[in-house]
Order: sequence, then C-alpha cells, then structure tokens
Amino acid sequence: MGRIFISAGYCTGELASATIRGTSPAQEIIHTRDLVIRELKLRGLIEIQDYFIVPDVLDVRSTIDWINYRALPGDVALEIQDGSKGAEVFHPHLNLERQKDAQTFLETYLNRVGPLGIADQGVKPDVPPYTPLNGLSFCRQVRIPSLLLKIGFIDNGIDIHTLNSSRVIFAEGIADALIAFELDVRSRNGGPLSAKNPTTDIELNGRIYEDRGILVNSNSYVPIDLADNLGIDLSESPAIVRVGYGGVVYIKAIDLQSYGISVRWNSNTKTTILSSHQRLSLPTQIMGQGRASAFELTSFLKDANGGDYITKFLGIAEMYIEEAALEGVNHDIAFCQMCLETRYLKFGGDVRPNQNNFCSLGTIGSGVQFASFFDMGTGIKAHIQHLKAYASTEPVNKPPIVDPRFSLVKRGVASDLESLAGRWSVDPHYGKSIRDTLQRLYATTRL
Repeated sequence: MGRIFISAGYCTGELASATIRGTSPAQEIIHTRDLVIRELKLRGLIEIQDYFIVPDVLDVRSTIDWINYRALPGDVALEIQDGSKGAEVFHPHLNLERQKDAQTFLETYLNRVGPLGIADQGVKPDVPPYTPLNGLSFCRQVRIPSLLLKIGFIDNGIDIHTLNSSRVIFAEGIADALIAFELDVRSRNGGPLSAKNPTTDIELNGRIYEDRGILVNSNSYVPIDLADNLGIDLSESPAIVRVGYGGVVYIKAIDLQSYGISVRWNSNTKTTILSSHQRLSLPTQIMGQGRASAFELTSFLKDANGGDYITKFLGIAEMYIEEAALEGVNHDIAFCQMCLETRYLKFGGDVRPNQNNFCSLGTIGSGVQFASFFDMGTGIKAHIQHLKAYASTEPVNKPPIVDPRFSLVKRGVASDLESLAGRWSVDPHYGKSIRDTLQRLYATTRL
C-alpha cells in the first residue's frame, strides 16, 4: 500500500490562543492527530512503513518540503485544521479527481462523526470565497495527492465539548477516511513521475502549442518554457511546484492563474487550455482611479457571495466608488480589499456584519476590539480614509475624519499594495492576496 502523511496543521510555536478548556487550538488538533495515529496502529499500520507523522516543529513551508522529500508514488497526505462550522474538506481547484477524493473522504468521515451532530459543510476548492488565499499551500505544493480537513471551531464551546467528549470517534472517522483515500489513489495506480504519466495537448490563445503537457496525480503540468515564452519570470517563485520528467521541467498549469493566465481543462480532448489575452496590468498604487463600474463590482460580489448577505448592504458598490473618488483612492483596490477582509460580505471572523467594519479596522486602546460604525456609509468612509492615510500625504477632501486610527498612521508610508503587508495585516502576502482578488475581478468582468 501507499504511505499516509499526517500533519496537525500547526507548529508547536503556535500555542498562544486559548480555548474555553484552557488549551490552544494547536494542542487540540495535535491531540486529535495523536489519536488518529493510535487508531492506525490498532489497525496494524506501522510508522514509516505505512504512515509518517509530520513533526510539529515545522512551519507550513518546511512541512511541505519534509513531505515532498519522503513522498513516493501512491502516497497520500492529510492536514487537519480547525476553523469550520462542521466538517469540510478542501481540494485543489479544478482538480476533479481530487474533488472526488475529497467527497469520498468527507462521506467516510461523516459516517462516524455525523451522528454526533457534526454538520456536513461539503467539499470546497482551495480558492476564494472559500479560502482567503488563491490556493492552499498544502493542497497545491505537496507533490502527492493531498487534502485539508477542517473539523470545527475549536474555540467554540459546543464544538470543543463535542470533540473532547467524543475525540476517539473523531479519530476513528479520520482513520477510516485516510484508509479510503489511500485505497482510491492506489486503485488508480497514480503516482508522480511514473512511466505511465499520460501526455496532454496544450492550447495557447486558440492554437495548439508545439510541446505537450503531462498529468501528474490528475493535475495538468505544462513545460516551464511556456511560462518563459509568456514573459512570466518564475525564478523568484520557489513556491511554484516543479517536476522533472523525461528531461523537461514542468509546472502546474493552475499556478499560472496567479500571473493572469486563464486556465481551463477540456476533459473530452484531454487538453489544457491557456489564454494570455486576459493578462492585465494590475494596479499596484493605492491612489488612482478604478476601472470597474458599480454593476460589475456588484456582479462580482454576487457571484462569490452565494447568499443573501449582499441584500443587507444594498448600494455598497456605488458607495465605494463615490467615496474613493472623493479621496482619490482606487475603488477597485478598496472594494477587493473589502471582499478579502469580509469574505465577500459573509464575515464569519471576529468582525460582525452589524459593525459596518469592512476592512478589519481597529480602535484606539481597545485591545482585541474592532471598530464599529453607525451605518454602512460611515464604515466605507473610514476604510477609504485609512487607505489614504497610508498611501498619501494629502489632506482628507471630505471631512469629518471617521477613521479612529487615522492620526496614528505615518502619512504616505505605504503607497502600494505590497507595503500594506505587515502594516494592515500580519500576513506577509497580504498585498498579493488583494492583487489575486483584483485579478479575479478583472477576469470575471473582462476589464
């Protein structure tokens, strides 16, 4: 059989926040993972021969490298995390085979934990609005079939009580699902870089490309030379997964989406379809004019929202355009940042919808509290003013200043998106996350 790699999704340095039991989410996940290992042992599996435990001291990048160094064809990998209202499994976007694996995994898991009242949140692609980033590293960069399981909100009283009282059942469900996952992959005789990797046609801008791609674990890979010919420099992108096969270096086709390339798959003709016609010069400066109309912004939001949340904020696109124009801020950037921070108005984090806080703006001297605003218009005004505080030294054109932290910002210190990383958010890739959302907006609306 193939081997199973199991990651707890936290490194041991991430133990700060506490649950109502006085433990941390990291400790709860690691404890659950350890019981999964015990369950695998009870079923006769042997460490290293049949499964690997990813060391808890590793961060995300090191975890991926650790697995990739040891992985062989037929192996599978799972990361366990919290942060879901029930059970959900994430898979690489557009990978139909991995989507089926995720569905089988979830169904097998729920056979055990469903009777406990754990809700079925379904299988999700690893792209917004389901995730804050365009592609989960564990799903995309691990070279063997990999899935990410979320088992609940561990800082929620009900969820942690259920987990604590029935943790063995959770572990049994995960073990069941892991074995089913490995069996499905083994039955397909998949594996990276085997002699059986099928080749695929590549269509670029409506024409068949002279070279061919390959399928690795049902992921489409294209020659890296193609990226060079499109003017995409991947030399500074070590996170891009590269594989060598037959003397050629290949990259995942789906990774080209981050560089403005449209990627589709024709299952009938086994063709990877790429289009660079939609490559856009994305704005990077916060001050400037946006391109999207109110209708286009609203359509983009509705497509990603998938619920009635948008009806609670009628006219939000028009207000963003109007307020941004008054202060000289690019409304496309502001609107996409709002989509990123609020999960396309679904919220679900620390900020509640009734706070009218669309950018996770804090207050002064409030500890963990986020700012609240009287109405939607005031919240949008505060957002635009905060962007202007960072990006410009010009005064506010339309007082009063409603941004509670406006006076604390060193004016003009962050004029572009990249400079917001580490200032607006601790995420070092925060600027890229906003750019990725912009890319989706422009691709969707064909701007």
